[in-house]
Amino acid sequence: NTIKAKVEENVMPHLPEGMSESVQANMTSAVDHMTAAVEKIDTLACGGLDQLTEKVPALKEETPELIANSKETATSYFTLATNYMASFSVAQVALKIVDSGLDVLEGAVSLTGVVSEEGTAWSSIKKIHTIANTVRINGNKTAVSTKARKI
Repeated sequence: NTIKAKVEENVMPHLPEGMSESVQANMTSAVDHMTAAVEKIDTLACGGLDQLTEKVPALKEETPELIANSKETATSYFTLATNYMASFSVAQVALKIVDSGLDVLEGAVSLTGVVSEEGTAWSSIKKIHTIANTVRINGNKTAVSTKARKI
């Protein structure tokens, strides 16, 4: 309506007689068409959003809850994929080599006397070693091949 008001104030008085009624009619028609189009788009958008939340009920949840559920689901799928990949013989051999290497590294670091400090390289090495061991063991449990289970 602000554009319409500006046109009526600034343009319409300067038009020749008879022309202003024609312009007014055309402008009113254009505004009506635009209003109808915007209302239709709004209806489609709202309807589409309703359909989307109907098809995906998780979108109705509060944002923090949705984020937490999404993280949990992603973590679960990542863990399943990791365990699947670790179930292959080649991966078991690689993880066993990493495990042995980290054992040697932990032994060398423990000789330096830096073992008790939290938040240092020692705690990072321990964390990596624990994760690698867990992945190797879980992969071994899901391994189909008897060769992979023996590693």
